[in-house]
Amino acid sequence: MMPETTPALLPIRLFVGWVFLRASLTKLSTGWLEEPRLAAVLEGWLKEGRTYAAYRPFLEAVVLPHAKLFSWLVCGGELCVGAALLAGLITRGAALGGVVLTASFMLARGDGADANQTAPFVAMTLALLLGHSGRTLGLDAALAHKLPRWLT
Repeated sequence: MMPETTPALLPIRLFVGWVFLRASLTKLSTGWLEEPRLAAVLEGWLKEGRTYAAYRPFLEAVVLPHAKLFSWLVCGGELCVGAALLAGLITRGAALGGVVLTASFMLARGDGADANQTAPFVAMTLALLLGHSGRTLGLDAALAHKLPRWLT
């Protein structure tokens, strides 16, 4: 049985939350949503052949034709994940969002199992997903009896 709190995950939760929040705020303040930057980045990775072959059709058929929407989804997702992790609010849901975002970045960029900047974030968000890190100095502690256990 897992403990009700996982204090050892607090530094990881705060670090990951800060990184996601900062990434979102940087995108918002540099015009990432007004310019087609996501499309340019993805097209560059696709042209270089970095993207995983199984993920390439999704990027070409779904993401690139709707790059503006996905720019908003990435930026909004990073903002929500970062703020929720920092506040310790619905931490497992935020961690799941972080896993989806970082795994998508990893697949699109073609990061392998070797040393890269994305893999540690996949591991950290998975750890947050499995633990109750929001119940240590987070709003999940106050909401523990009001929300489903799997969410906090």
